[in-house]
Amino acid sequence: MTIMATSSPRSKSVTSETLLFVDVDGVLNVGIRDGRNSPILLNMPTLGFVAMRKDTPHLDPGTRCTVERVLAVQNKKIGDGDNGTYSKFACTTNHVSDVFASRLAGIIQIAGEGCRVVLCSTWRNVPERVEKLESIISRHLGTRFAFFGSTRSGNEKGAADRMKCIGAFISRMFAEGHGGTLPMKVLVLEDLFITPFNGWWCSGLRMWSTRDAEAYLRSCAPEVAKVAVKIVHTYAEWRTPGGLQLQLGAGLLLVHCQEAEHFLGRDHFVEHGVCCMPFTAPRPLKLRIRSRIRKWHRRDKQRVCVQECTREPSVPLSHM
Repeated sequence: MTIMATSSPRSKSVTSETLLFVDVDGVLNVGIRDGRNSPILLNMPTLGFVAMRKDTPHLDPGTRCTVERVLAVQNKKIGDGDNGTYSKFACTTNHVSDVFASRLAGIIQIAGEGCRVVLCSTWRNVPERVEKLESIISRHLGTRFAFFGSTRSGNEKGAADRMKCIGAFISRMFAEGHGGTLPMKVLVLEDLFITPFNGWWCSGLRMWSTRDAEAYLRSCAPEVAKVAVKIVHTYAEWRTPGGLQLQLGAGLLLVHCQEAEHFLGRDHFVEHGVCCMPFTAPRPLKLRIRSRIRKWHRRDKQRVCVQECTREPSVPLSHM
């Protein structure tokens, strides 16, 4: 685990801190589960590969299934305030969607001065990728950005490992005195290796919902600390009319941005302690005020234009 000291004092007007954990694959891009193979990254070379083969009559079963999965996702209408299909989120020259990077920058701005951003993606193991990601976020923020730290390096094999890494970071931060004296909001943007909450085990606990995972992370902080936790789970699944099961890390959709914004704007703390119950977004989400949707649409329109796609020598049917 890496923790960097903050570079400047916070304003007296800051009443709480935000610890923002950010995954990359499935959050800042779209990743499609492909059976036992590595997930498929939705990018322009992949779409080109599929376009050339979708009408080919004699494909091997594995390739045919991959082509069908990509076609189903790229043509899927998003809804919940997001116009168009998932194809608009396809990456171009790097593995980060420009739309999602812009939305992450918006969340960081909403979190305000007391926000510390922690990288929990496997990207943390590749310094060049970390530097590139910081450059991309800086471009969308309009100011220099650097991660506050990253979770510990290790061989994560699934959702439980990722949760333990995040929990360990929270525990270590308080143990080393980085927790500060202000109440803390912990916001986690994760697809958890394209994994649904279906009862998997984490440190002897069953994870049936985001509530269970939020309670686990809250338990990693000292009991006396004022900490509220929210997990924005960027996971989606559906079955095609032909019966093909699709699971994906859907990226930062507008509905996820609204969840994050609502959590960051809510006062979770009371005079004598912390709101102990994990935050639950209002339901149904479709009834959210339209002004928020329009605001996030404006953010998308104001993002920096994507760079022209360059050819890649091979079709990247996997992502880290």
